Amino acid sequence: MKFKNSINAAYFFLTPALSAIFIFFFVPVIAAFIMSFTDFDIYALGDLSTVRFVGLNNYINLFDDPLFFTALKNTFYFVFINRNFTWCGNAFEFQTSKIQSHI
Repeated sequence: MKFKNSINAAYFFLTPALSAIFIFFFVPVIAAFIMSFTDFDIYALGDLSTVRFVGLNNYINLFDDPLFFTALKNTFYFVFINRNFTWCGNAFEFQTSKIQSHI
């Protein structure tokens, strides 16, 4: 019986956190994915009758835009290249702090 109470306590403490994750992460991600297939107008947000389904045209327009590939290249640069320089700088700082502590 004690094991069952501890399981209930675990659910009691996990439910608010999992609910918050679901509400504040998964619901907006799903809504954004659904809206990406429409011709969404922010000014007509209250009137759902003005929403038009455009299918994959938004993604086709995205891949036809050369600015998208420039942004993608810059993102990869900052994520992969710049991150490695940061790690090298941190490693160098760690080594120099070890040398200074021995002096």
